[in-house]
Amino acid sequence: MCLLAPYQWGAPCADTLPAEHPAGTPIRFYRDAIESDGQEYLGGESVDVRLLTRTGTETLAANLAPVGNITMAQRQYRPYLPGNIRVNGVPYPAEVAPAAGYTLTFAHRDRVLQADRLIDCTEASIGPEPGSKYSVALVRQDTSETVWTQVSDGNTVKLPYHSDGVDAAVHILTLSTNRSGTESLYRYQATLPAGRYIPVPPPVSVTIPALEIITGSDWQARNASGYHHRRGTGVYCIGRGGGSYRWRSTGVRRAWTVHPG
Repeated sequence: MCLLAPYQWGAPCADTLPAEHPAGTPIRFYRDAIESDGQEYLGGESVDVRLLTRTGTETLAANLAPVGNITMAQRQYRPYLPGNIRVNGVPYPAEVAPAAGYTLTFAHRDRVLQADRLIDCTEASIGPEPGSKYSVALVRQDTSETVWTQVSDGNTVKLPYHSDGVDAAVHILTLSTNRSGTESLYRYQATLPAGRYIPVPPPVSVTIPALEIITGSDWQARNASGYHHRRGTGVYCIGRGGGSYRWRSTGVRRAWTVHPG
C-alpha cells in the first residue's frame, strides 16, 4: 500500500494484488531503515533471519530475537503482474457474474521503469518490460485440468468460454506474467460461473485456381454458347461475344457463374 496524498491511498503497488482489509486494521509505516548482511543468495535458498526491534535509544539484542526462516524467491528479478485487471469491465473480481461473453483486460507494467516510484493498480499502462508475455488460462475447478491457455503480449483477451450447456462446470481464470521462463511472484485468479470452454475453429486456407478470361471475338470462337462446369464443383462461366458479364451465385454450394450482362 502506498500513500499518494494526504488521506488518499493507492493499493496495491509494485508486484502485489489487491486484498481486503477489515475496518480497524492497523497500518504500519516503515522508515528508510533497511538493513542487509551484504550477502547474495540463490533463488530457492533457505535463510534464517532475526528481526531486531529498534527504538530511538537502542536496538534489541540479537540473542533475544526469535529466529525466522525465509526462502529466497528472486522477487526483485521477477516481472510484475499487470495492473488494472478487469473482467467485463469489473476491476479485480474474485467471482465473475454470468454474462453472454467474457473479456479480460489489463494494463502493462514494467519492473525496471517503475523502480524509482510506486505505481498503484489503477494507473494506465507502463512499459511493458521487454520480453514479457502474459499467460491466461482456464482451469476446470472439479478436475484441476487446464482446458485452455494463451500466451501473448496483448492486454485484451476474449475468453473462449460460455456459461451454458449440459456439460457446464465452474472454471478458474488465471493470469500471470512470464519473462524468459521467469514468472511473476503473484498470479491473479477469478472464479467464472459454471460454463464450458468453446474451442475456436482453426483458420482454413482456401486456394482458388487461376481463371482464364476470354472476351470478345475470341469468346465466340472458343464456344458460341459459353463455357460450363457442373454445378457446385467449382467456378464456371457463361458469356457472350460483347464481353459484358455479371457474376451470380448458383446455389447453396456457393459455386459462381458469369452470365451475359
